[in-house]
Amino acid sequence: MIDDYRTESKYVYVRLNDCPGSMHRHSELELVYALRGSGVLLVGNTSHSLNVGDFRIINYGNMHRITSEDDD
Repeated sequence: MIDDYRTESKYVYVRLNDCPGSMHRHSELELVYALRGSGVLLVGNTSHSLNVGDFRIINYGNMHRITSEDDD
């Protein structure tokens, strides 16, 4: 099941559904790619829509969260 996919190597770490819905930050860049459904990416006080095929880069240290708008 793709929602449970995790991998780690020296250069790449991939985990889906990291901290869903809660504000958090990372010490590294976060790459977000919407596989299905839609949602909202909140970075600081700025909202960005997320739809299938959207790609976002979140800078390290930025407080953010991702919430789903549907159950797809």
